[in-house]
Amino acid sequence: MEHIEQRLVHIISEIVGSPAQEYHLGKFEGLAWYLCNAETPVVSLKKYDKTVNVYAMTWSQNHELAKVVETTFGKTAIGKSCIRIRKLTPDREQVLKNVIQFEIGR
Repeated sequence: MEHIEQRLVHIISEIVGSPAQEYHLGKFEGLAWYLCNAETPVVSLKKYDKTVNVYAMTWSQNHELAKVVETTFGKTAIGKSCIRIRKLTPDREQVLKNVIQFEIGR
């Protein structure tokens, strides 16, 4: 999972244009990326034992993007605002890039 986390940190930082910051919200501890001094992150990430979860709030409202995410990652890997990643392929990387670009464009 360490390799996947490092790769995702690089991808997200590159797209958002800023480095990750430590993020704490209740029991949640992970990394987050902010836009323009916003109080809430545009994207956050947390590494677990078997997955790395990427949290983004609005991508699922775009039905076309949500379908692509579901097709690429599978229904069980998707939560209301998260995508659970067990392995990272070039196709999955591209879909995640699209999700992050959608989030920063909202």
